Amino acid sequence: MMACTDPSLFGWPMMMYGSLQSPGGSILWNGINTGAKIRSAISDWWFEDVSCLGVPMFKKLIETMNKFGIRPENTTAAIIYYARKHLPGLARRLSGQGGKIRSIASLSMMPAVLDQKALVESIIELLPEKKGKSYCQFLLGILRLSIILDVNQSRKESLERKIGMQLEYATLDGLLVPNFFGSDNLYDTDSVERMIRHFWSFREANIEFFSPMSSETAVLPLSGRFANVTKLVDTYLAEVAPDVNLKPQKMKSLMEALPESCRTLDDGMYRALDIYFKEHPWLPERERAALHHHKLVAALLRSVHPRVAE
Repeated sequence: MMACTDPSLFGWPMMMYGSLQSPGGSILWNGINTGAKIRSAISDWWFEDVSCLGVPMFKKLIETMNKFGIRPENTTAAIIYYARKHLPGLARRLSGQGGKIRSIASLSMMPAVLDQKALVESIIELLPEKKGKSYCQFLLGILRLSIILDVNQSRKESLERKIGMQLEYATLDGLLVPNFFGSDNLYDTDSVERMIRHFWSFREANIEFFSPMSSETAVLPLSGRFANVTKLVDTYLAEVAPDVNLKPQKMKSLMEALPESCRTLDDGMYRALDIYFKEHPWLPERERAALHHHKLVAALLRSVHPRVAE
C-alpha cells in the first residue's frame, strides 16, 4: 500500500490532487516547477481506502506506519477519519469540524457494523500523547463514548491523562459528560477531577503541539494555560453545583484538584461555591465549614451565610 512505503520517498513526484508534486512540495506542470504549494499540509487521499479495513487490520496498519516514521499528524488524522466513519455518535459531535461527504460507492464498501466498544478501546491505544485544539475536542468526544460504552478502565484513564495534559484546550461542553455508572451524580465528576489533577502533574511537560485536523499554530505560555484551565474549572464547578446529589466531599475535592498557586483570581470559585450552598440549604454547618479552604471563602460565607461563621 502506498501509505506504508518508505517515508524517505514521500514528496517525490506523484499524482496528487490532480497535479504532480516536486520533492520541495511545489506543484509541477509539464515537469516545470510552478512555485505553487499544495494547500493541505496533510495528504488525506488514502484515508477513505484504509477506513474500509476491519479494526485489527487498521490498528496493525497504523502501528506499522508509526514504526516507519510516518508523521503523527497523518496517522492521527487517519485515526480520526476512521473513528468518525464508524462511530456515528462521534461524527455528529464533530460535524462542525468539516469532513468529506462519502459517495454512494464508498458507502457500499463500508464493512459490517463494528463492535463499538472494541473500536473505541483500539482507537485509544493508537492515539499519541500530543496536544492541539482540534485534537483535544476529538479526545473529549472519544472520552464521552468510552464512558457511555463502559470501556476498560485502564484505557479510559489513559485517555483522561491525554486530555489532562492539554486541558487548556478543553471546553465546558466537552467536560459535561452525563454519569451513566456508579454514582447518582448528574455528571461524571470523577473523570473531570482526574483530568484536572493530570493537568497539574504534567503542567511543565514538553508535549509536542500538532494539528491533525486543521492548521493550528497557537501554543499557550504556562500563564495562559493556567488562566484557561482556572476559568474552565470554575465554570464547570458552577455548572455542576446545582446537582442535588453532588456531595460536599466531591465539591471540595473538585475545588482542591487545582492548586491555589495556579490561580490569580478566585471569583469564579466563590460564585460556584455560593451556587452550591444555595442549592443545598440542608447541609449541616460542619459540612459547610469543610469547604472553607481559603480565608476569602470564609469571608464570603460570613456575608452570605452568617450562621457559618458563628
